Amino acid sequence: MAKVRLARNQQISVDGVVLQGTRDFDVEQELDGVDITPWKASGTAELTLCESATLSLQVYHLEDAQRLAAKWNKFPPEPVVISISGVGTGKFVVKSIKHDGGFTGLLSYTFTFKSWPYD
Repeated sequence: MAKVRLARNQQISVDGVVLQGTRDFDVEQELDGVDITPWKASGTAELTLCESATLSLQVYHLEDAQRLAAKWNKFPPEPVVISISGVGTGKFVVKSIKHDGGFTGLLSYTFTFKSWPYD
């Protein structure tokens, strides 16, 4: 599996709302994926994501986490549009939510998304 870590300090927005404090992310994708779903390129570092692409974000604000959890808690799943400055825009569905550290005083959740190739 290829793992791509892009530059920090990218503005990341979900459904048009900028995630506060979230600036870096990881993308993993299967190299043997068949169904190609490219981002709509808005910058120089265009990523071509296959159907099996996974995007991980650390979310540090409760309001942002609640907004994403509301999409995750629906059936059928409701995709979100994630836009990363200098990279592009793509549709994803929330796959999992993990709470990171509670006693340290820092609220942190790791959201894992799978690419959503359907319109």
